[in-house]
Amino acid sequence: RQRQMCIRDSMKTNYILIGLVSCLVALSGQTYKNVRAKQDGLSITVQYDMAGKLFRGDKVALTYSIDNGKTYSVIANADGDVGSNVLPGKNNEVNWLLIDKDFIIGKILNFRMVTVPEGMVYVDGGQFTRTGIDSKKKEKTEHSISLGSFLMDETEVTQREYRHIMGKYASDYTGCMECPVENVSWFDAVSYARKVGKRLPTEAEWEYAARGGIPSGTYPWGSPYLLNDRACFLANFKPLRGDYAVDQAVYTVEAKSYFPNDFNLYN
Repeated sequence: RQRQMCIRDSMKTNYILIGLVSCLVALSGQTYKNVRAKQDGLSITVQYDMAGKLFRGDKVALTYSIDNGKTYSVIANADGDVGSNVLPGKNNEVNWLLIDKDFIIGKILNFRMVTVPEGMVYVDGGQFTRTGIDSKKKEKTEHSISLGSFLMDETEVTQREYRHIMGKYASDYTGCMECPVENVSWFDAVSYARKVGKRLPTEAEWEYAARGGIPSGTYPWGSPYLLNDRACFLANFKPLRGDYAVDQAVYTVEAKSYFPNDFNLYN
């Protein structure tokens, strides 16, 4: 079942050390300038200037790095001028309480403000090991890959989204506008992505995102089992030879029918 998912790069910027000044990042129509941070005991306050209104459903997020800006992570428990109701202006303020944050002790922190568009997820960058089979030697190969942070659609592209942009149906299983679009070629997928200002993920980005932060394991939920404790399948796939219905879905299902992984990406 061919499915399509789109991705948008998280734009690069200059970074700041705690207590020093710098930084400029633009994304989704917003520009963030004059980002500065200061620490007072167990609290870090980040101030920034923002130009450009948010689109409906978009959110402002504060991210941090402890590896000199190679990878960034969203601060989920920050308070203040973050989220969907932030207005443009100067001296917007975000507070981050450092209780139970022992992993940053002794580290130099870099901060970056980003806009997370509606329907997308900020995927923290990191490392993972890709495995494969050497086509000539028929041997298992392993190599480590490092990825920067990026934005990805939280679900596969739905039939509704595809028809709205492309003006046509593409799926064999019609009648479910919230189901993933399938039966599209690579050229169709690239064309769609360009029209919405995004791109397709690389193989490494797709695998890293699908793993949900779990570097090893057969499935992205971390266990080798296909069922949860209520005997329900954990994804929409073909679990047994020729038996599509055993996972309670003869065809594709709606894009949010199963629990998301640890990156909050669905199905």
